[in-house]
Formats: sequence, C-alpha cells, structure tokens
Amino acid sequence: MTNVAELKRAATTPRAEYFEEVITPAIARGYLEANRSNRPVSRWIVKEYVSAMIEGEWLYNGEAIKFDRDGRLVDGQHRLEAVVKANKPIAFLVIRGLDPEVFKTIDTGKKRSAGDVLAIKGVKNPNAVGAAMRLLHRTLADEFGLKKRISNTQL
Repeated sequence: MTNVAELKRAATTPRAEYFEEVITPAIARGYLEANRSNRPVSRWIVKEYVSAMIEGEWLYNGEAIKFDRDGRLVDGQHRLEAVVKANKPIAFLVIRGLDPEVFKTIDTGKKRSAGDVLAIKGVKNPNAVGAAMRLLHRTLADEFGLKKRISNTQL
C-alpha cells in the first residue's frame, strides 16, 4: 500500500517531458561528453548497434534516451556511442526530467530471448529452435571468420 508521504511527493514531483529527437553524431558526442557516473561501455553491444544502424536494421522501437532532472544521462549511452561510431543520425524518443532515483530501476528487467521471440511467432519448442538457430549461425559465422552475434531481428 502506498503511504500518504509517497502520494504527496508524487503530486509535487515535476513531470518528465518526452519527444522525438533526431540525434546526430555531434549531438550524441555532446551528450556523452556530459555523461558522468554511468556503467562502463560494453564495446560488443556498441558494435552490434553500429552494425544494425549501418545495415538499416535499426528500428525505432520507442526505447528512450533518458535524462534525469539534473541533466544526467540515465539510459542510452550505448545507443549514443553507436550513433557516433556509425556516423549516422538516428531518431529516438528522448525523456527529460526524470527523478534521479529512477537510475536504480533501469535495465533491471528480463531481456527478450530468441526463444521468447519465436514463441510469440507461434514456433513450437521455441527455446530449442532458438538455441539451434544461434548455434547454426555461430558455426557458419566462425567458418567464414565472422565473429558477429545474431540479433533477434535477424533471427
């Protein structure tokens, strides 16, 4: 049950603003230069995003670049790094004005697996099929000297 103090705080908390923004490499670079106290960048995630952006596989899916009300980037550093490296403007939903406390709740959910995607598509034994597809891809990629992961979109 929510207590009265929490309800009063929610009523007086400034609302976040959200809008679509085309983020150019220069804008992304600026956001990243101001980025502080975030987790280390995962180079392989950035590489995957860059590949998707360059190959035209990047889809506008509503995942937002998020800033708290102090202007701190709280979600989106890997996507912004990819925009810079891909050297390509990309449209994102941008949210500004979040409570700084939201940082501890971001990226804590379950990532959608290949099995999840295949189950949604109605495939029988989706986890086994997804694992087999990833294994086949990995085998073929290694055979040709490629070290690229397969995304759920490609799957």
